[in-house]
Amino acid sequence: MYFKIVMFLSILFFLKLRKAKVVWTVHNLYPHKYRWKRLEKKVRKIIMSRCDKLIVAAYSIKASIINEFGISSDKIDVVLHGHYKGVYPTKHKDFRGEYNINPKKIIFLFVGAIKEYKGVLELLDNFVKIDNSNGHLIIAGKTYDNMEQLIEPYIGHKNITFDLRFIPDEELSDLITSSDYVVLPYKNITTSGTAILAVSLKRKIICPSSPFMKEYFDSHTAIMYDSKRTNELMNILKNCLYQHNQVIPENSYQNFLHKLSWTNIAKQIKSIYYSI
Repeated sequence: MYFKIVMFLSILFFLKLRKAKVVWTVHNLYPHKYRWKRLEKKVRKIIMSRCDKLIVAAYSIKASIINEFGISSDKIDVVLHGHYKGVYPTKHKDFRGEYNINPKKIIFLFVGAIKEYKGVLELLDNFVKIDNSNGHLIIAGKTYDNMEQLIEPYIGHKNITFDLRFIPDEELSDLITSSDYVVLPYKNITTSGTAILAVSLKRKIICPSSPFMKEYFDSHTAIMYDSKRTNELMNILKNCLYQHNQVIPENSYQNFLHKLSWTNIAKQIKSIYYSI
């Protein structure tokens, strides 16, 4: 590990000696898994200080970088992440039929890598506590670490379907549009491509009211909850079953697409690179 750090910093310093301009698009403050935070922080601060520009996807991320690493505000530019409308192929695969789910059921979907920080266990625990006869939960994605063992007690529940494999790009669109809500109960998150993808496909998301989520989504595109309050997620799931209103209004959807327009993003990034 130390060898890799030294090599990376040596290359960075060499580039700066050659007067190269360096731009870092920062997705996360820290890796999702790391051993020594003090070392991670020190190395990241060195890299950021040597960059000419940092690009982040939200003003909340910019504020976090300033607070955590002491980087000047002028060095950090905010460029929103673009939408995914039309990006993923649609093959009109019927996942409700594939999973043998009653077409009248309200489907909650978690899709993506199944890791501890994504809150899958909390979602499962809350779902089984409610009267879920009107609903069905799909957990789709590859498990990591010991998550397959941890979710094992829930396997076999009549209203929960597990598809524990990496979901290929060509199936994502059909899987998401086969659901009514995409649930993202993340414990720790900086950005979420899955949230953006779900809304791009006109599916309302259920997620914690984190700063990032509040910048990107509103009450028409997301149902947000305070993850620190007991039973908040459970109450949200229950309300969705009995006050079913998952449709995103067309004007809200168009506003979302305009806000995350790739044309505008390209102009912003072009301007940033020309500025250095």
